Amino acid sequence: MDLPKNLDAGNPVVTESGSYVYTADKELNLIVQPTIDGVRTVLNIKDASAPKSYKFDLRLSPGDKLVTAADYLGNEYDTGEVFIVGSDNIIKSVFEPAWAKDANGNNVETYYKVQDNSLVQVVKFDENTAFPVIADPSWTAIGACAAALTWFVGSNLFAASKIIKVKKYIKELGGISKAAKLIAGATSWEEKLRVGGSALRHLAAEITGVTGLYACTKLINKSKKKEK
Repeated sequence: MDLPKNLDAGNPVVTESGSYVYTADKELNLIVQPTIDGVRTVLNIKDASAPKSYKFDLRLSPGDKLVTAADYLGNEYDTGEVFIVGSDNIIKSVFEPAWAKDANGNNVETYYKVQDNSLVQVVKFDENTAFPVIADPSWTAIGACAAALTWFVGSNLFAASKIIKVKKYIKELGGISKAAKLIAGATSWEEKLRVGGSALRHLAAEITGVTGLYACTKLINKSKKKEK
């Protein structure tokens, strides 16, 4: 993932935590932060003279492509994510839904566009926006549970009605990445249900027993035994 083409980046300052901080541009500061399972890119938009769109070119493996959640899951189940999808139609990694906030903590309209092998984040600030504006395109690699979920959704091995249900619950939970992290997290099943509610319970019911998902859903069976 390259830096935006419209950024006069200069040389970064590397922090003790391993983040790369670019401050040379007059309109934008940028921080690239490695995470446990991906990379977080923080855009700090200084004022209204800054561009409203930021294009990140991606170096994809042969056969891979960028696909919006709307195109992959269908408009009805759009999660706002963008996926890197392999030639087998299985999601390999995820850009989590775009977000942006102004200096007062108010949401600023933002969304992704896909242009060939480039991810574009559009940030629609206006004359009423308090600067600086923070935006955060974050890329997450696919872990074991997410891989099982994406295989479930992307394969043609299950009934369409079952896949539609899974898409619905994934959207309610905030997307592929959040759903998989919630299922795989180390917290108790009670805590998972507090966060995920009925959508998580229904999703778990649909995927329990599917090859590759046993480790992610074993807490469900334990919980059911306790309820009995």
